[in-house]
Amino acid sequence: MSNNRAGDRRANRAKLRLPERRTGFDRRREDDLLRILRDQPAILLALLVSLNLLSVFDWALTMRALAFGAREANFVVGAFLAANPVSALVFKIAVMLGVSAAIWRSRRYRLVLVTALAGIGAYAFLMLYHVVGLASIGAL
Repeated sequence: MSNNRAGDRRANRAKLRLPERRTGFDRRREDDLLRILRDQPAILLALLVSLNLLSVFDWALTMRALAFGAREANFVVGAFLAANPVSALVFKIAVMLGVSAAIWRSRRYRLVLVTALAGIGAYAFLMLYHVVGLASIGAL
């Protein structure tokens, strides 16, 4: 047995681990909603169009609330609204189209589809918030 001062060469090697390439879909399950979104592009496209339309409705309801004295909570959109309300709409449309394109290109990944569904849920909640808020100030 030799006494090697350097020790085991494998123990001192820097480890490089590449990110996982799997998409996260379980091949044994056929009824998964995320699998349906991935495998049927028309449904995902409808979801992305819905996200974009909800973004435009959000702008319209925000403009209605602002007309009744409300304040914009999003400081980025608020800056665009201060300059010109149409620029805020253009900004929202551009951002949502960019997000939609990124989701479309990455639709094979489970986490991206979960994010798309979470976006629909968040916008649905935001629409409810707008409607309740506008009803409470008598703007509907």
